[in-house]
Amino acid sequence: KNIKKFINFGRNQNIVKIVIKTDNFKYYFNILKKLYKTKNLKRITFFTIGKTSLISRIISIILKMPIVYVAIKKPVISTQPDINKIIKYLSKTGFLN
Repeated sequence: KNIKKFINFGRNQNIVKIVIKTDNFKYYFNILKKLYKTKNLKRITFFTIGKTSLISRIISIILKMPIVYVAIKKPVISTQPDINKIIKYLSKTGFLN
């Protein structure tokens, strides 16, 4: 509800990292829409842990959010995708071409 108030908290040059645990893509997408309306995506990184983790990180990359966490070798948590999986899906979407 208070996305704009939260985002305005960091009026300086900080990057705001928002991570939620959800297996519900619709819930993630509704928050993403609210964040997108703030027009501050260059300073926001927003992704999930849970079943929506992979798609939320791919969307973060496509939207050019400043930071996206992926595993280089071994995931920190079980739902964290590795860099190879991210590259594979981005290639399939044509984003890397």
